[in-house]
Amino acid sequence: MIGKVVVVDERVELAMNVAKYISDKFDIANLEGRKISDFSLDMVHKGIGLLKRDNRDSVLMETMETGDEPREFFGELWFQNQKLKASPKKKWVLRLFNAETNRDEAYSLAQRLAIEYSVDISIRLVQDEPLLESIGA
Repeated sequence: MIGKVVVVDERVELAMNVAKYISDKFDIANLEGRKISDFSLDMVHKGIGLLKRDNRDSVLMETMETGDEPREFFGELWFQNQKLKASPKKKWVLRLFNAETNRDEAYSLAQRLAIEYSVDISIRLVQDEPLLESIGA
């Protein structure tokens, strides 16, 4: 019998696991706020963007076809960033947009993630104005 070699990229696996864990409230975006469904290393190894889920179907094409407004870009969750001092196994950084409105929800999310993944999470209040999902090319 010949053995198998399986390569698991923990950097992508972390983003996928977090995305699944928070999928009840957020869709995953790149760090510029564009919804993604492909968890390639280039897209997510340093962090992910968080789009607030709403009551409509979260499929981007349907959003564009119905003419609905883009969703709110809640923030960026960094797993690895030297400047922010984020490290995948020790400390993550949540950069929050629309800080006054989203502060309590961000705190609740950070608590959930900190417990689930045994990491410290720093919440950075970036701006009080909301940002919106990037749609299009």
